[in-house]
Amino acid sequence: MDTRSRRGLVIGLVVGAGLLVAAGVYRQFNPGHHVAVDALPAGWLFMVAGLMAGAAACWFGVSRRPVRWFATVAILVVAAAFGVFAGMMNSLRDEPSESRRVGSPDGRMALVFLSRSATFAPDIVYEYRVRTNAGLASREWAIGCVNSDIDAPPSRVEWSGANTVLAEFGPPGRGSVRITLDPGTGRPDRTFGGGC
Repeated sequence: MDTRSRRGLVIGLVVGAGLLVAAGVYRQFNPGHHVAVDALPAGWLFMVAGLMAGAAACWFGVSRRPVRWFATVAILVVAAAFGVFAGMMNSLRDEPSESRRVGSPDGRMALVFLSRSATFAPDIVYEYRVRTNAGLASREWAIGCVNSDIDAPPSRVEWSGANTVLAEFGPPGRGSVRITLDPGTGRPDRTFGGGC
């Protein structure tokens, strides 16, 4: 491989590594709460692939043999350690199961009711989310979360308008929370619950 081809390969690997790591970070944190982004494989997989591309860039881009070996092996060890740790942490997460979904009066959003077991505990965690119905641009926001070991779930969570959700707790008069949703994004102005 001539110098020009090697330089192009290294630049491509560095750019690819950077894009993969950036995609992994974006997938992991998903600041826009897009459902399509959550459907992608776990963000740590993108980060491990980016580190491996970085190791390949070191192998092809560093000319001094001892430095090349050291840098490549060091990056691969970090990628393997990060992959094992992230994989173990991901396997401990219990994905919630959906029990029901209720559409808003105008059909632009839906309330999603979920439950899962608490990590390392037998109690149930109840999650309440709102999801916009916008195809690939759909977003999902948490509006409430209750750990049954700490508190009882709301007695009722329902639509009280096209952009408002009402959560009532316990017997009548115990309390309620009215959540207003942004009509465009579905983002709630407040949430309820705790211990999750």
